[in-house]
Amino acid sequence: MEAINEQVPKEEEFYITPVVAWEVKPIDWSAYFSPEKNLLKRVAASLIDYTIIGLIITPIHFYIDHIFHVISGGTYGFSPYQDRYEIAQFLLQSINILTVFVGYYYFLYKYKTATIGKRYFKLHTYRYHSFEPIGLIRIFARELIFKFLELAVLPAVIIHFLLQKEGLFIHDVLSKTVVVKEKT
Repeated sequence: MEAINEQVPKEEEFYITPVVAWEVKPIDWSAYFSPEKNLLKRVAASLIDYTIIGLIITPIHFYIDHIFHVISGGTYGFSPYQDRYEIAQFLLQSINILTVFVGYYYFLYKYKTATIGKRYFKLHTYRYHSFEPIGLIRIFARELIFKFLELAVLPAVIIHFLLQKEGLFIHDVLSKTVVVKEKT
């Protein structure tokens, strides 16, 4: 009976915040991680990631372009099927970009909790409060939707980040994620 009582956490170890009411944090992770509040590190890590993604996408993009140039017989603008070629080329290049982008972030966040840029700065991305790796839907929303929407209101995003004590960007708040640094 005592072994069962030892496994059940005490009531004060659990707390639920009104922001994320369905996520429970049973462990205090502050001994291992602290929120990353350095704006330049976060931006530099993202730039490293975008550079790597660009280096992966570019050769595939040019290969798709070359294939459609060969299919059309090298006669861009003179083929009766030119519109269809352009639509198919656009769709393949869009699928390429989406697949590489989501695949890069999914594999690295799910299995390593950090992208290459974040790993360079010893940063990790977790679900807010539970400190579990983020899943595909959060990655898609965080990286492809919320980050690009932030560009429209960039000054407000920077002000929000600087005023947050936890160092959260708006895309972190909306996707319920947190970027933390390892305590060494």
